[in-house]
Amino acid sequence: MPSENNLIEALQCLDDKSFNNEAGRLRALEALTLALSKIQMPWDIVWQHCWVNPATTACTKTLIDAGVFTKWVEAGGGDKTCAELAELTKTDPVLIRRLIRQISGQNLVIETAEDTYKPTPWVKALAAD
Repeated sequence: MPSENNLIEALQCLDDKSFNNEAGRLRALEALTLALSKIQMPWDIVWQHCWVNPATTACTKTLIDAGVFTKWVEAGGGDKTCAELAELTKTDPVLIRRLIRQISGQNLVIETAEDTYKPTPWVKALAAD
């Protein structure tokens, strides 16, 4: 069995280019989902389903309605502060900061510096839709 550090390092190296085909990617996704369910405590599952998922959905919907993802991608899709995103969409920077922090915690955007984020492929797909 690999050590905890080796396992974590291997997982941190994974990305969508780690697989030769879609079938391999889906097999890995299934294995990771199963592994996650084996290490989660009951409270972890309750927290995810009852708080994190609904909060993330609400934040995502609000950001979509405010046009944040679309305007972000239209502005080049690079690193932006919450104040810059608020300026692009003429919205409250405190609100944008709170919403973006929630989805950042789910790795839906990547925090690159304090209060600065870059979009993921997920953001770009939402903006294109």
